[in-house]
Amino acid sequence: RADVLDLVGKTVGRYRVLDAIGEGGFGFVYQAEQTEPVRRMVALKVIKPGMDSGAVIARFEAERQALAVMDHSCVAKVFDGGTTDQGRPYFAMELVKGLPITDHCDLHRLSLDARLELFIRVCEAVQHAHAKGVIHRDLKPSNILVEYEDGKSTPKVIDFGVAKALNQRLTEATIFTGRGEVIGTPAYMSPEQAELSGQDIDTRSDVYSLGVILYELLTGSRPFEPETLLKAGWAEIQRIIREVEPPKPSTKLGSLQTTADGTSTATIVAEKRRTEIRSLATVLRRDLDWVVMKCLEKDRERRYETANALAMELRRFLNDEPVLAGPPSASYRVNKFVKRNRGQVIAGGLLAAALVLGIAGTTWGMIWALNERERVSEQASRASDALRQVTDDFSETLAESTPPGDTPIIETSPGGEVEALAGTAVNLVRSLDARANDLVQISDFQAEQLSGIDAQMMGIQLRRSILDAAPEEEREELDRRFASINFTSIALGTLEANVFERSIKSIDDQFANQPVLRARLLQTIADTLRELGLFDLAEQPQQSALSIRQESLGPEHPATLVSLNNSAALLLAQGKLTEAQRVLEQVLDMRQRVLGPLHIDTLDTLRGLGRIATALRNEDQADSYFAEALRGYETVQGLDHPDTIAVRSLIAGVRVQQDRFKDAEAILREVLDASRRVLGDEHVDTIAGFNNLGAVLKFQGKLSEAEPLLRQALEGTRAIRGDAHPHTLISLSNVASILRAQGRLSDAEPFLREAVEVSEQVLGANSPGTLRAMNSLGTLLQAEEKLDHAEGYLRASLEGRLRVLGEEHPDTLASMSNMGKLYEAQGDYDRAEDYMRRALAMKRVRLGEQSKETVFSIHNLAHLLRQKGDLQEADELSEEAVESGESVLGSQHWEYGLILLGRGAVLLDLQRFREAQEEGREAYDIFANTFGLSDSRTQRAIQLLVNTYDAWNVADPGAEHDRNAEEWRESLVGEGGG
Repeated sequence: RADVLDLVGKTVGRYRVLDAIGEGGFGFVYQAEQTEPVRRMVALKVIKPGMDSGAVIARFEAERQALAVMDHSCVAKVFDGGTTDQGRPYFAMELVKGLPITDHCDLHRLSLDARLELFIRVCEAVQHAHAKGVIHRDLKPSNILVEYEDGKSTPKVIDFGVAKALNQRLTEATIFTGRGEVIGTPAYMSPEQAELSGQDIDTRSDVYSLGVILYELLTGSRPFEPETLLKAGWAEIQRIIREVEPPKPSTKLGSLQTTADGTSTATIVAEKRRTEIRSLATVLRRDLDWVVMKCLEKDRERRYETANALAMELRRFLNDEPVLAGPPSASYRVNKFVKRNRGQVIAGGLLAAALVLGIAGTTWGMIWALNERERVSEQASRASDALRQVTDDFSETLAESTPPGDTPIIETSPGGEVEALAGTAVNLVRSLDARANDLVQISDFQAEQLSGIDAQMMGIQLRRSILDAAPEEEREELDRRFASINFTSIALGTLEANVFERSIKSIDDQFANQPVLRARLLQTIADTLRELGLFDLAEQPQQSALSIRQESLGPEHPATLVSLNNSAALLLAQGKLTEAQRVLEQVLDMRQRVLGPLHIDTLDTLRGLGRIATALRNEDQADSYFAEALRGYETVQGLDHPDTIAVRSLIAGVRVQQDRFKDAEAILREVLDASRRVLGDEHVDTIAGFNNLGAVLKFQGKLSEAEPLLRQALEGTRAIRGDAHPHTLISLSNVASILRAQGRLSDAEPFLREAVEVSEQVLGANSPGTLRAMNSLGTLLQAEEKLDHAEGYLRASLEGRLRVLGEEHPDTLASMSNMGKLYEAQGDYDRAEDYMRRALAMKRVRLGEQSKETVFSIHNLAHLLRQKGDLQEADELSEEAVESGESVLGSQHWEYGLILLGRGAVLLDLQRFREAQEEGREAYDIFANTFGLSDSRTQRAIQLLVNTYDAWNVADPGAEHDRNAEEWRESLVGEGGG
């Protein structure tokens, strides 16, 4: 451009301009040589022609003055300034020859620690600017250049062109930020900057931008995708910056997609940091997640006050010291609340501790982990109004009862905050004038808003703290021993020893003459213990609450039925399905008579019974319950009510169990559309809809469609429920499953390892969820031919399932089959056959001949017998597997292709070449259409065809067989073809 080049070759003051090297919003940057009084290279910044308005000149002068007052090794120095012959202002500054900080770190593959060390120096430079009264307001990687010389990296902060004075006027001219004028770069801009008022910017705005840069240094991506911001208008960009919560760095890493050549982007990111995905995700999770998200808080009051505070926090991390940032979760707020108010909590009989830890809801929906919505709308509204009314009623009483000098416990206005609810509960317990009905409503409100999973998170943090404090050589042994310890239970003890026992005693003492209120509080304790997984401890208060209500209110009172309902919930949580079903049938009978067939509680009971029937594999009974519930919800709630949508999703689940995948897909697409329309993409029901549709698509072999849905479900679940929630663990396994189905075994492994680790810590080593994750990881490791590692996980899963679920449970039978396949892979055919025959015999009886699990047990046993040379029985079983597989899976399902491969191999050994090539060709067509030519399954089909034609040619020489073998051989990758 002519206007850029017009100074090149000319002299400006004491500087000879050599080249144009950059352009800013209102100035050009040149490389120039200073000739006197010293000879050196400088960067010359000159205002653009036509940009000589008063405001621009004032801002240009501000930058010059801002840099002139600073003297820091990591801030580009200003030497002097003046005007060109044409009257255009300029200043000369230190010439920085370097790359943007992100590019520099990636180019030199700096480790995470090295990146943090470099970033700390940047924070110190920004702190220096802040101390001089200057905010940068446009911090981004391109304004932090890193010079690299003799193996040493030096960051330099440049371009204070949009800096703002804190406590001084940098020039005589006033700098105005025009209304609607964007100052800064949107991707790195703080929420207060996005307001455009310009009146509310301080040092914490730069802290936000530093947080974005740190996020990028850690994960290789920004909190908000650049494509999203580029496509949005300015109003939408403002909304995103001000309102949308970005994913944590560890979550972002897990959601990175693959490149066009199939390489995992996360793998590339990890390699540039000289580590593996799993190690990188582990390091990011917890401390660094907390630090970054504290920088990115929408409310600047919650950010680090200064850049130096951020630097010190990162220094703590590097020194293996605890960081000051904490998780923005309910448990985090609860810990702070209890520490501040321990005396008041104890004085309240420790009831508040139980309430704060999270109260399980009284509706059946709280029992279930997946697909269930947290129904709060009308009840929460009523309870919230009641809470406000009660607080108003007791305001004078509380003021009078608070001892002089004490701080009132109510810290925020009522409306859902944990501290406010807990404080109100404590004060209500103190005041014996509290109306029982009011307390019940408040507890109901809390029941819908809080969750015991945060106490589980406390358990995880406790376990990690113990391990972090232990000598490194002892950690592995400690971690192994910890597998049998319920750290959630221990975490409760960090609040106060015997918190629940004391709570129960306090309830008995204070409300001995108020049985209705006493029963409600005991029910709250029982529900809390059940949701925390402390089932044995929950039995006594649960039975007490039920007995008191039966005696005081009668056996058919709605509150009594709530306790009976929750007794069924406890039985179900303990794995006692048939007992839970029997109790819930009693609840249904009484609710239909007392409340009517269309009452919401009655419909919820039908839904619960349908789920138990589903778990018991009684699909006809489940269909009956769900159909009745659906008719009721449609009548009472309407077609688009979340309850109605939820039941339709449950019906799709029954279709999956019936292997009617196309029917399930059609229902789930309608459900997801309705859920997105009614609830939005970030609602728990919608996220469950992404997961369920993705799972059904996977069952049908539609893997490319399924993966983004399952990843979206994982990201959403992490964001809403946190890393330790059972839903998150299920989503981790689902993403691993889809990656494995695509043959991306190494990509799948970190997801399953995380699922096993967290599940052990949260749910315990004997939890069905933990055992399921162990089984999945074991089979994956076997597929990766890591047989010794696989055996440990598979054996632990089988032994745990035998102990917890019993020999005939479908999960136990799956573990039996997997042990058989492992022994086969190890060459121990006799032990393998024993396991496989036992599993198949029980599956035929327990699951039926048309079950997918039974079909694959037949297929696996046929494969083993072929290995042993028993071709007659292998022939019979492989033929049965093909016939049943086509019926169950459909003729185009990729898993049916595996059965065809097995059948083809048996036929080849029997020298039935024509039949073998027919099966191989059909399998090839399925795999090639589903996965492409280079996929390992497609290649196995090709190899079967090559082997078939080669053997056929030996047995019956002919040019046709030889030609066919060569044609197929050319398609083998790495075999001279492909």
